[in-house]
This record gives sequence, structure tokens and C-alpha cells, in this order.
Amino acid sequence: MTKHLTQRSAGRPPSGRPEEKGFTLIELLVVIGIITVLAALILAAVDGARRSANRVSCVSNLRQVGAGLTVYLGQNERMPTLTNMPSLGLNDLPTMATVIECGSREVFRCPADHMGYFENEESSYEWNAHQNGTVPGSGGGFWRQDRVMWDYEPFHGDEEKWGSRNALYMDMHVRGF
Repeated sequence: MTKHLTQRSAGRPPSGRPEEKGFTLIELLVVIGIITVLAALILAAVDGARRSANRVSCVSNLRQVGAGLTVYLGQNERMPTLTNMPSLGLNDLPTMATVIECGSREVFRCPADHMGYFENEESSYEWNAHQNGTVPGSGGGFWRQDRVMWDYEPFHGDEEKWGSRNALYMDMHVRGF
């Protein structure tokens, strides 16, 4: 029994081998696994926050375009006649960015547009050509829930999910669809 107490007081386990300091391979792998899971969770949260910020910025851009369109309607008493996709060259009508005054062409860019619509079409938003030249209150297709313009593609999520595109409506409110 004295021998056993002497070994403990000397810093040795009862087996007689010296104590090992440091981590085992299993402990290191567990720590690396935990860090990896935490990093994945943080990256997912950051990606979600980025998508949400892009969606909010897109809504803000459409609201600014709606304000510019309201000014245009006040001056001209009818919707502008615009081309939908200028890159196709189907007509010589002007684009949204050249007719609707918004202070900057950047309001026609959805921050989630990574497909190049802004560069090719001068806008990330598709114009509803059915509204070309209509007069508010004339019954010529001017309804509160008609979409004036919307994202060309579902920039904000899966196409099957609600909110994957933002739209500006005739009464100038903006929401996802």
C-alpha cells in the first residue's frame, strides 16, 4: 500500500507509466467536428441575412421606381409606352431607365441579379407591356392588383416558393409573389 501512495504522489498513475499530457486523436477529431458544424451554421445564417438584405434592397428599388412612375403619371396622365426586352430588338420603344426619372439608373438593378439582366436589358425588372399607354381610371387594364414590373427571374429563392420575385403593382405598392 505504501508503494501505491508513493506512485501517486510522484505524479504517476497506478499502472506505473508516466502521465501523458495533450489530446488524443479522438479528442482532436471531436473538436474539429464541432468547429466545422458551428462554422456551417454561421455561414448559413450569414447567407440568409445576405438574401434578406438583397430582397429588402430590391423592394426599396421598386418603391423608388414607383415614385418615379407616379411623377410620370402626374405629368403625362397615362402609363409610359416602353419596350420589355430591348436586347431582342423587337421595337424602337424606349427603356424604363430612359423614361422614368428615379435619380439613378441603379434603382433598376436588383442586387440579387447575378444573371446579367441589368447589363443586357438596362433593368433587372420586366415591364408589363400590357400597360403601355393605358390611362388610369379608364378601365383600359388599369387595376390595383395588376403588376407594372417584376423581377425577370426568381432572384430571391426557388421559383415554386412565394416571395421568389418582387413586383411593383399599379397602386404602387411592392410585394413578393
